[in-house]
Amino acid sequence: MPHLHAFHAAFLGLALTAAAETIMTDSVKLSPTVLREVAVEASADKAGSAAAGYRVDTARAGALGDVRRQDLPFSVSTTPAELIENLQAGNATDALRYDPTVNPEMGSNRGGDYFAIRGFVNSSNQAIDGMRSELAFGILEDKEKVEVLSGASGLLYGIASPAGIINYQLKRPTGERFLQVKLGDYGGGQLYGHVDAGGPIGKSFGYRVNLVGVNDGETSVAKETNPRTLASLALDWHPMSWATWAVDASRFHNKTSDMQGYFLIGSVTKVPDAPDASVNYSAPYSYMERTYSTLGTSFSATPADWIGVRASVRTGRFESEYEGIRNSWTDNDGCYLQQMMYYKAPYRTDVLQGNAFVDIKGATGFVTHTLTLGGLVDNIEFSSAGSGTYKWTAPVFSMDAPGYSVDPSVNRSLPSFVTSKTMRKAAMAVDQVSLGSHFKLLGGLTYAAVHDQGFSSSNGTKTTDYDQGALTPGVAVSFLPIPEVTAYVSYVEALEQGPVAPTTAANSGAQLDPYRSNQVEGGIKTSLGGISVNAAVFRIGKANAYNDSSAGNGTYVYTEDGRQVHVGAELSFTGKVLPCLTLLGGASVLDASIEKTSSAALKGKSPQAVPEKLARLFAEYSLPWVEGLSLNGGVSYTGEEWVNDANTLSIPAFVTADAGIRYTRSVLGQELTARVGVSNLTGENYWTTKGGGMLYLGSPRTVASSLAVRI
Repeated sequence: MPHLHAFHAAFLGLALTAAAETIMTDSVKLSPTVLREVAVEASADKAGSAAAGYRVDTARAGALGDVRRQDLPFSVSTTPAELIENLQAGNATDALRYDPTVNPEMGSNRGGDYFAIRGFVNSSNQAIDGMRSELAFGILEDKEKVEVLSGASGLLYGIASPAGIINYQLKRPTGERFLQVKLGDYGGGQLYGHVDAGGPIGKSFGYRVNLVGVNDGETSVAKETNPRTLASLALDWHPMSWATWAVDASRFHNKTSDMQGYFLIGSVTKVPDAPDASVNYSAPYSYMERTYSTLGTSFSATPADWIGVRASVRTGRFESEYEGIRNSWTDNDGCYLQQMMYYKAPYRTDVLQGNAFVDIKGATGFVTHTLTLGGLVDNIEFSSAGSGTYKWTAPVFSMDAPGYSVDPSVNRSLPSFVTSKTMRKAAMAVDQVSLGSHFKLLGGLTYAAVHDQGFSSSNGTKTTDYDQGALTPGVAVSFLPIPEVTAYVSYVEALEQGPVAPTTAANSGAQLDPYRSNQVEGGIKTSLGGISVNAAVFRIGKANAYNDSSAGNGTYVYTEDGRQVHVGAELSFTGKVLPCLTLLGGASVLDASIEKTSSAALKGKSPQAVPEKLARLFAEYSLPWVEGLSLNGGVSYTGEEWVNDANTLSIPAFVTADAGIRYTRSVLGQELTARVGVSNLTGENYWTTKGGGMLYLGSPRTVASSLAVRI
């Protein structure tokens, strides 16, 4: 079980001792310690900082580049680096836990980041600096912010899911030289060190370096370890004042051992209560090993006020091997289970992608235009040494004493073949029109196409080949009664790449055909005072895919039939309601159903893994009588979710709470920050799901701490 060991206590003691010194100093009216002027200015002026209430005024919007949030007629939310740091988030699930438009689906499982956005689950709709990424795992230490663009995004990203886009923006070189060294514990016993350094080199160059190492101490799940390393470099060159050439490179490696098992509903007619999430329900031989390597470059230039060009190229290789444990219940009370080992042979994804855009500005009287023309291409090649292997490892076990057998024999030396090749390409034309200061129009067309080829994993012969494309529109009208308020209505269509049949289906690994999705959205955005507020209502339709058991022989075939229709509303807010009080969070409600289906058993039912109610609230209070001392805490509510198509099995709603303390002061002329935080404060045991009859245990109570010095 996680506990507040001496490492955490030392940090907490430092914060409280320093706070007491400050109070004593004030009481005898001595001059208080003053931070270096540059640090104070950076904290007060930087968008996304705690001093700014974590507000960010711009967003990366695919083909449009960086856009003022107020001018974008779509719902977008941002989690900046300083909030990630103050939450002590070690993964994307932790970083986005107060975003009311996002629901993490895999709990404490470290196999990847799956999120439901507006009720749609998709792990592949992630991007880095606006370019689609095949990463299934969000790496945070070298990221400046995480942005969530909700809903259909085909106008901006080409091939896109109605699950939206989660975009990770890399940290870039800074105008002033700095060095931050941080030591901490992500929870349990995951001790780590993180060096973040940046600054100018002469007048034209800049650099940013992030180095991270996490040891093999236990996570908050017993016996599980998750050591990892990250090396990331970003370089900027400004050959002229109006041009920038940027390069970035990174390498990430981790190996999770004794990885927490997950659960299958099996043949039960009631989902058992979630067991103690800090207990490991896996086996010592379970693991996942991953290596990510990326290299990218981009060029942007604005040689004149009326024209700008942008282009990027990135290549990446992502390698992984996996052996995990699936637990299947044999009774409704959750007392007994049977274990199955799932081995996924080494596989590799190679990506080469690029984009290029030109922005042309013009004006006629009170009408101004910004016309964006360009396109993108993504080439993805997936190689695998054989398909997944399942082995039942043992007879029935008691949940009170989970057991396991020796590692079952599997063939680990199968030859590797290319199993799929995918090319996604899109051409976009988008015009942003301003009619005076109160009305804005946005209109555009995207031609998106996907060429997908599938090959046998046993001999490499081609099994599938399709090449389909579609022209999809996007339009929006915005009204700005004052510059700080925007009301908008938008309609967007997108071509979505067909889903891949899950491992629970008889046609596991089959790539289904692409299909169209569409979204109507209306919303209001405000940036009044110290707080930003977004409110939106929407209706999204897309093809429905599910495991069809109509053959009646106990097997399932993954197929498309009918439409998923999601109608909902969401509210989010970020900023300072008082000079010493920051609030962020919001709520969303959703009515999701399956329509126009030939299956009477599915018509009108809710899709799996869709919570119809979410609510999040995070508060941070800076004690006015103790300079540099802040308290924070939050609460999250996640509604009930169905785990089968018939809507007879569900996981219950749950509530989790967090609390933390942070203290910053100047010590020997350097800025020192101590943090201690507890997530899942009450130790709630709960389920999460991404569908397919799979359940994941939520994260147990976790105590994290860190001590950082900024030089």
